[in-house]
Amino acid sequence: MRGGGEENDFDKPMAGEYKVKFFSADGENHATFNVVAGNAPDFHDKPHIVQRDGGNIIVIKVRAKSHLEMKAEWFKDDKPVKFNDRVKSVIKKDDKDKDGFQFLLEITGPQKEDEAKYKCVVKNSEGQNQQSLNLCFE
Repeated sequence: MRGGGEENDFDKPMAGEYKVKFFSADGENHATFNVVAGNAPDFHDKPHIVQRDGGNIIVIKVRAKSHLEMKAEWFKDDKPVKFNDRVKSVIKKDDKDKDGFQFLLEITGPQKEDEAKYKCVVKNSEGQNQQSLNLCFE
């Protein structure tokens, strides 16, 4: 009996030990295997919101680190963010970590339709990791 599988949407938190049972006409068997995440990007802390210019600019800030080149993709309610003059993606070197970067989503003149679940997926050649938060106005 031979088994195989592939996980194409692997996130770092899925790494760990897994157990599986196999069933056939001859009986059952089991196996244990370890899934390693490689060197996917790590996050320094949870994402947070910063207000600038008296609340006229809202910034969602994600701090990630990797020894490999990273890129970030932003999603609003699970759809890619549409960037324009009001909504921008900014990448800055992290002044607190030589392997780190700040991935910023800047929203100028926030409006009610900007309320949503935002997700930042950070990827490198060895994997990906993601963080999300809900942006709500009161």
